[in-house]
Parts: sequence; structure tokens; C-alpha cells
Amino acid sequence: MNFRIYSLLLLICLQSCDLKTSAEYNAEAEILEEEEKFEEAIVQLLYARHDLGYLEEGCADLLQTQELGDPNAPTVLKQYCK
Repeated sequence: MNFRIYSLLLLICLQSCDLKTSAEYNAEAEILEEEEKFEEAIVQLLYARHDLGYLEEGCADLLQTQELGDPNAPTVLKQYCK
């Protein structure tokens, strides 16, 4: 009987651990999705500025974003503001 209780408790523990891990993975996926959307928005802003002949201002916007600590800005700057 003790073995059955132990097995049941172990099963419950493993299931709760898996649920927590699954929730963590979902949260990380949501964060990555938001980062991708933000980077895409920055690139669209830069293209809009470039199309209007204001590439320097678009790069200045990105530099300001980098100064604010955005982790996505340096990647965009390397690609489009050389």
C-alpha cells in the first residue's frame, strides 16, 4: 500500500513539474514572438524613412532605441545602418 501511495505522489509531482516546464516554454515563446514583432516594426520604420529620403533620421531613431537599452536595436543597426 505504501508503494501505491508513493507511486501516486511521484506521478503527481512529475505531472506538475511538466506543467510548469510547459508554461515556461510558452512564456519564452511569447517573449520571442514579441521581440520579432518589435524588430519587424523597427525595420518597417526604417524602410519608411528611407523611402521618404530620410535614412539618416531612421538610423538616428534606431540609435536612440539602442540607447534606451533595447536588445533588438543593435542587430537592426548592423543590418541597415552601416
